Amino acid sequence: NAIRDWVQKGEVSVYVLGTQDVRRAQDPSQEDALAAATFHMGAYLHQQGHREDAQRYFSEAARLRPHRWNYRRQIWNLTPGTDVRAEMQAAREAPGAPPFTPPLFMEGLPE
Repeated sequence: NAIRDWVQKGEVSVYVLGTQDVRRAQDPSQEDALAAATFHMGAYLHQQGHREDAQRYFSEAARLRPHRWNYRRQIWNLTPGTDVRAEMQAAREAPGAPPFTPPLFMEGLPE
């Protein structure tokens, strides 16, 4: 329904974000930036052959932003012998696990 409204009404659709909203959505929080930098340091260390050190950075990135499934998936992919599918399924089913896909709330749409 939101897409239909946007197609029919274009930029005046209630579902079109304003410039400020788009900018705000693109700006990472300090926690997001720290988690990303931490993860990239882990990737660099892993690439340089320092796998134990890299694992500490990967774990910290996942701790900082547990809802960022990409961090976890990359960690599992870089750990030899890991069954990524099994790890992902177990993590998704764990009590208190964040949703794999965040819920989408839009005005006028059923929840």
